[in-house]
Amino acid sequence: MKQRQFDIAIIGNTLSARMTATLLAKNGLSVIQFESAEPASSHWFFSSIFLEKLLGALGGRACFTSPSPFQVISTRSRVTVHQEIPIEAELTREFGDTSNSLASFLNSLLVSGSNLNALLWDNHGLPWSGLKSQGRFRYHCLRHKLSLKELEVPLSEQLQTFSPAACEFLINLFQGLSLRPISELSLADAALLWTQANRPESLDEAEFKILLDKRFEQFHGVTEPLELLERIDIKNGEFTGGSVKERGNFHAKSLLIGDLRAGSQLQGIKDLLPQPATRRTRYSTSDLAGQISPLLAERVIVGAKQPLRVLLQQDSNRIIGDIDATGELTAPELMQTLESALPFAKYDLNVTETPIVACANDNQTVKTNSLFSLPLQLGKNLFCADSSILYPGMPAAGGALLGWSLLNHLGSTEAKGKSR
Repeated sequence: MKQRQFDIAIIGNTLSARMTATLLAKNGLSVIQFESAEPASSHWFFSSIFLEKLLGALGGRACFTSPSPFQVISTRSRVTVHQEIPIEAELTREFGDTSNSLASFLNSLLVSGSNLNALLWDNHGLPWSGLKSQGRFRYHCLRHKLSLKELEVPLSEQLQTFSPAACEFLINLFQGLSLRPISELSLADAALLWTQANRPESLDEAEFKILLDKRFEQFHGVTEPLELLERIDIKNGEFTGGSVKERGNFHAKSLLIGDLRAGSQLQGIKDLLPQPATRRTRYSTSDLAGQISPLLAERVIVGAKQPLRVLLQQDSNRIIGDIDATGELTAPELMQTLESALPFAKYDLNVTETPIVACANDNQTVKTNSLFSLPLQLGKNLFCADSSILYPGMPAAGGALLGWSLLNHLGSTEAKGKSR
């Protein structure tokens, strides 16, 4: 049986993997994607310049919709974030005389985030290792008048000047948006997250996924079920080929891991993988109908030591809460934490998605707290296309940034020309 040849092979079916696969196929590269079980959706979709450009390239701007409000519930405040509600008014109500400095800080993040987005677009995505790539990135930092040193300052250091109540709100806000502990976030992370949360549009998840499937097929992308993948050959950190049941051998110039969970199950790959930015567990509640305050938004970030957020969804006559939790909270501890949002509610919790198992070889696990030194390249022709290494809480915006970064690094000269 003749060996099939591709430019790109992608393992996994996460949203970032699907966006990357579609972008690469649209730009003339032959792509095969091995589809794993799709991870549970976050439903916390925010826009970004990279997502806007992606939808423009795919003819899918109709997938944009109006953003929904979300609330940040802390022990000493409850703040609603929405385009129609001035954030200054919310902050004044909750924080009084200290609200001006808080509003000024958030507004400065909007300016920095806008400049950083423009910088990353001009840089064709995230920087890569290597003198040439790092030099180009530093050039764009100077051109956009952004200090790399200042951008990489830990966010926790910036919050120490605020009152305890304001600091608690900011910690909860950014932990909830990113689903990462505050200790892992930089000022650059906060700028991008807050800018995305304030974009004037959101995303219709169902329509977006239909668009990606349609365009990938239109651009002659090939899909295979992951369970049919018999073998992946890795030698000295280089992908050399693989085999599919009943289809025979295949080869690709590059292999992308678009789902760390799926990749961790593949022999020869798992030891090369970075750990995701956080260990997230997804829970769902039993019916909450009749137990929810009418003042509660459908999307809620709940103040906790670890990032925690809730999405309330109507299902027939029921209301189900989808909960993203990180860290090592037990179900009783989680329910106690949720009392501030769901006081007196009676419900059960079910685990619907468990954390990714850590890599077998901890010595090879790559960890980073810098947005600008993410482990995108795992080997000679091995790359990471799972946006959980970036912001697990921003699957669409983070995935679009990662997709454009991979396109401009892996695409041919012709492909790069078409994408701009």
